Amino acid sequence: MKNISILLLITFLTFGLSQKQTAQTLNGYWSLICYKNLLTGKQDCLTVTDESQTVSLEFKDNGKIGTMSGHTTTNDVTGDYFISDNNKIRVKNFGGTKVGELPWVYDFWSTISQSSSFKFNGDTLVILFDNDTKAMKF
Repeated sequence: MKNISILLLITFLTFGLSQKQTAQTLNGYWSLICYKNLLTGKQDCLTVTDESQTVSLEFKDNGKIGTMSGHTTTNDVTGDYFISDNNKIRVKNFGGTKVGELPWVYDFWSTISQSSSFKFNGDTLVILFDNDTKAMKF
């Protein structure tokens, strides 16, 4: 009986370790706080206390297909994205107007479209872009 229990335990552990990591969800309301170059360590963070001066997005997905909507400092934005295994993300489309955007926010338009994966560090959402060499922290 003891040998069967050990064999079952080893089987379950092996099966559990061989499973692919599945994607998480991005569901929630997030505000962009920093850009970071992961190769150089250089970080560019926004230091404002007024939320109207930030980029804020609400993500809604089922772990595979999602939508995002929110606002930049001056405009409303929307988009669609896909999530695949190992927290890979691909933004299908992202739109709105760029009229009157601040330079710090203007970069967001290209970075969100280059999103490649995401992870969570505590209560911070990190979306990686540019082949996972740069990050946006929310």
